[in-house]
Amino acid sequence: MKTIGSLICLFLTLSSFSQTDILKEPWTNDNNQIIIDSYGLNTIDFEKLATDKRVVGLIHKATEGSTFNDRKFKARREASKKNDLLFGSYHLGLAGNPIKQAKFYLKTIGNHENEILALAIEGVDSKFMSLAEAEEFIKYIFNETGKYPLLYINHIVYKEINSKYDDNSVFSKCLLWYARFRKNIPEEQFDSTIWDSYFLWQFSSELNCKKTGKCLYNVPGTKYDMDINVFNGSRQELLKLWSSEELPIETFATERLPIETFESEKLIPSSGFYENEEVSNTSFYSNRLLKDYGVKFIYMKVNESENPRCVFNFHSENEEYSNSYELELNEYYPHTIYSSDQKYLIKIKFDRFIKNPKNLINSEAILSFEIYVNN
Repeated sequence: MKTIGSLICLFLTLSSFSQTDILKEPWTNDNNQIIIDSYGLNTIDFEKLATDKRVVGLIHKATEGSTFNDRKFKARREASKKNDLLFGSYHLGLAGNPIKQAKFYLKTIGNHENEILALAIEGVDSKFMSLAEAEEFIKYIFNETGKYPLLYINHIVYKEINSKYDDNSVFSKCLLWYARFRKNIPEEQFDSTIWDSYFLWQFSSELNCKKTGKCLYNVPGTKYDMDINVFNGSRQELLKLWSSEELPIETFATERLPIETFESEKLIPSSGFYENEEVSNTSFYSNRLLKDYGVKFIYMKVNESENPRCVFNFHSENEEYSNSYELELNEYYPHTIYSSDQKYLIKIKFDRFIKNPKNLINSEAILSFEIYVNN
């Protein structure tokens, strides 16, 4: 079942285009937007790129597998924002341990507010992430961020997914980033029970362009090996999808607004935080959270290192649901836990950390909580 937000926005995007229009050289329509995607070996002259006003965004490779991160990721993010480009990141999925890969990806990209996320699966052979592993990766990303990643796939992977899954799968919740290096796509080859259409069509790369200036579309400031994508619609329509944060339809209220929002009181780690000792009064920081929703705070632990980290542990009174979160001090990922009666879903966000220069033990952390009805 496709997400409500995706369906509405995708309808807006496609309403003025026929299926033939979007499958036949849509980049020749000046009203459509161009997005490039890059990795460390691609060169970009942002000053020249800025002369093409149709180029509105850049998606850069962040990670591959569970150990490789792209050396130009941070610089490309900074350059994109400086040049008023939409920015996003992608993870290249390899075989094995999808949860470890997802954690590595999120740790690498850090704060991704107003950025699009993506998972790339480049083949069906054993070296790439399997479809079953991709399901795990996607669900983890969504549970941690509230966003379903784009799914970047070529036609081989597209056919494999459509042969094994339907519109009830998690893949249907991901917008399609379709790699097809040709001028047009025969309608009979784009027959899917999962996706109504693509979100982005990657139509040009070094696979079908061998000389700078001779590609299907030529982006100034880049070479022939740059990956180029088209979005069918205006910049405003693209923005609706780019920065949207989908709430879990299965658990959150169908309305996007929480019924209640409040901050924690100051959290101070216990003197024995290195040994994971519990804070003596588990509810001192938010009597409201405990009283109204049956959620206890067990401990906050701070690991003082070059990159300090906080560990928060929450659990419902019935002990059935327990969450322990390890967060970098500048992270903003929301996490969720059920109330003890499971009537509410609580979205927990690590807002800020106030470090005491004299004594880390007396430093403070602030959390915020959003309460949603659990349908």
